Amino acid sequence: MYALETKLTRRGPDGSLAVTGLGRTFLRLRGKDAVRWLLTAENLQSHGDGDRWRASRHLLEIAVENQVLPLTNWDDSEYFPFDSNTLTRLVQLGALDAHVTGPEDDAEVRWYFVPEAMTNVVRSVLDEGPWHSAVTALLEDERSFAVLGGSPIAVEATIEQTRMIAHEVRNALGPVRYNVDELLSEELTQNHRSRVEAAKKGVLRVLDFVDHMVATSELITEPVTAFDVEGLLREALGWIDDAGAAELILPTGPVRLRGPRPLLLRALLDIIRNALQSATPTPPVRISAERDAREVRIVVEDGGPGVPAELRARVFDDGFTTRPGGSGFGLAFLRKVVEHELGGRVSCEDADLGGARFTIIIPDAESEP
Repeated sequence: MYALETKLTRRGPDGSLAVTGLGRTFLRLRGKDAVRWLLTAENLQSHGDGDRWRASRHLLEIAVENQVLPLTNWDDSEYFPFDSNTLTRLVQLGALDAHVTGPEDDAEVRWYFVPEAMTNVVRSVLDEGPWHSAVTALLEDERSFAVLGGSPIAVEATIEQTRMIAHEVRNALGPVRYNVDELLSEELTQNHRSRVEAAKKGVLRVLDFVDHMVATSELITEPVTAFDVEGLLREALGWIDDAGAAELILPTGPVRLRGPRPLLLRALLDIIRNALQSATPTPPVRISAERDAREVRIVVEDGGPGVPAELRARVFDDGFTTRPGGSGFGLAFLRKVVEHELGGRVSCEDADLGGARFTIIIPDAESEP
């Protein structure tokens, strides 16, 4: 009943149960993240302090701000002004702990409190952020499904908007971060150095928040689909204004992969844009794909300045960049997607065009959609 009430599952016309987008995301989470997801979902759907299925914001605020949730006195009686079923569930989740007094066979809870290890989890539920947007989008889709039998419109809109915002913020703050680093390499007074370091911390904090936004939006997407590599590469080029300068070499016949297509698309967009920005004309960029045994190989190479041999391993580190004004997130994200999500590998070497060659090797699924 809890899963139905909190929209983790829905009941079909024939009475059968199906897991919703909210529920599928929960099943992919572990530990504190799973608790935070459930508490956020409950909080956004709560009907108030008497709700037996959903913890209210008021309940969590009192518990985390006052450190305890004490009994209330009313007309010579003591009670907790919240549903006992919800309090018991929060204890089972680990979000609350109970202070018990009296003999074991007649023990009585005197107050509830948030364990120290869960304080940040509860606070993150109260402070609106990317997870709240993700849960809200999934709940909107459930309402759409219930009324119209509709498609995930809200989720798609949320993800697209998140990517657009992230792209603009990174582009704006990339040069700022570069110039701040340049300032820190100069001789500065202690007062000026402290100010510049504070500015750098602010920039990094915003970039971290943007990455968290993107990660959260991608968490609520369907993680695995079968897709055609040619279609993926053509779509990536279609998103780039000056992509006509790139040469695309494709194998004869379809080449298919299975995995999180939106993540790989975003990673390819970053690396192709970088290649076009660093390359020289005729042809500035060459993109190729081929199947070799049980692997698919995607290669992006350019005629730019290349990457020094001693830096080729570091270019995949988060925040490291060799390009003035670069954010240092694109190649780190590429490696994360290829290695962690697709079980592949990525490398950097010299290109025949004179610049850098990035090779992506992914196990070939050979799967039908």
